[in-house]
Amino acid sequence: MSTSNDTPVWAVDGITYWYFSSKVVWNAVRISKSDKSWAPLVWHKAVIPRHAITTWLFILNCNPTLDRLSTWGYDVELDCLLCGLGHESRNHLFFNCAFFAEVWRLITNKFQISTSPVLWDQILLWLPRSSVSKHKKLALLQGWQGAIYELWRERNRQFHDGISLSAVALTKIILFYYEGSV
Repeated sequence: MSTSNDTPVWAVDGITYWYFSSKVVWNAVRISKSDKSWAPLVWHKAVIPRHAITTWLFILNCNPTLDRLSTWGYDVELDCLLCGLGHESRNHLFFNCAFFAEVWRLITNKFQISTSPVLWDQILLWLPRSSVSKHKKLALLQGWQGAIYELWRERNRQFHDGISLSAVALTKIILFYYEGSV
């Protein structure tokens, strides 16, 4: 007769554990992918969740812009609702759209940044490498995310309700988020 107690033992990936760890099991069963270079642009310590999620969806190009709706078989006019000067796509909205270009210019002026890229792919490369202070970089990320979020809201107001704001009014809304977090 044995005097020892029964003790559960967990084996994960050939390693024995004397306790259960959901983290160890999760890391063993999930498909692990490397971190994305854009992740710090979306998920940072000054993040506003609704802004980050909208930005994340635009980085993945998953929002239903008019060009995407068209590829899904919807019969839609492709003209940008904000400026009317190009076909609405993620890359047009950010930063080819004249309306958004004005909003972005007002935001970067607020942060005393005289030059920044004006193409989507370039801005994703520029933001992490911009030579501004740590505090200003967080403010810039908030401004960028706020601009993406509010521009998408403005586009949807025009698409669904026919209501529009000026670039200056939209910029004031965006900067309110920044000033409220300082």
